[in-house]
Amino acid sequence: MTVVSLYYYLRIVAFMYMRDDTGCLEIRTGLPLLAGLIGTVAILTLLSGILPGELLRGILAIFHRPSCKKPPLRSRSRSCPPRALT
Repeated sequence: MTVVSLYYYLRIVAFMYMRDDTGCLEIRTGLPLLAGLIGTVAILTLLSGILPGELLRGILAIFHRPSCKKPPLRSRSRSCPPRALT
């Protein structure tokens, strides 16, 4: 079984390094948008792992609604206007 696997892996290495190059691959450069996106996501991932509390506080600050005093159960008046559906 070892001889079969050795043949298989050596055949791949021989194919990679000992064949004639028939054509060149075109390397595409200049993808700054993709590189920026990957960098931003990587930084956000690191920050969420290192400082999860600060990240959550920032998210809550964005979606924070001022607290309203809740009326007593017997009162039917509202101290805060209803939330608009947008």
